[in-house]
Amino acid sequence: MLLDQFETLFVLVIFVKLLLAFIVTIVLNVIVGKVIDYLQQMNLFINMLSKYFQLIICKQRYYSSVIGNCQTVAVVICENYGRNFH
Repeated sequence: MLLDQFETLFVLVIFVKLLLAFIVTIVLNVIVGKVIDYLQQMNLFINMLSKYFQLIICKQRYYSSVIGNCQTVAVVICENYGRNFH
C-alpha cells in the first residue's frame, strides 16, 4: 500500500516536471521569437534610414560638385540606389 502511493507520487512528480519543462520551453521560444522579430524590424528600419541618408548625401554631392570626378562618383552612387540625379 505504501509502495503504491510512493510510485504514484513519483510518477506524478515526473509528470509535473515534464509539464513544467514543456511550458518553460514554449515560453522561451515565444520570447526568443519576439526578440528576433524585433531585431529584424530594427535591422530593416536601420537599412531604410541608411539608404535614405545615402541618397541625401548623393544629391548633395551631385549638386554641389563642380569637378567632373565628383559628378561621376555621385551619378554612380545615385544609380546604385535606383536614382539618377543627372
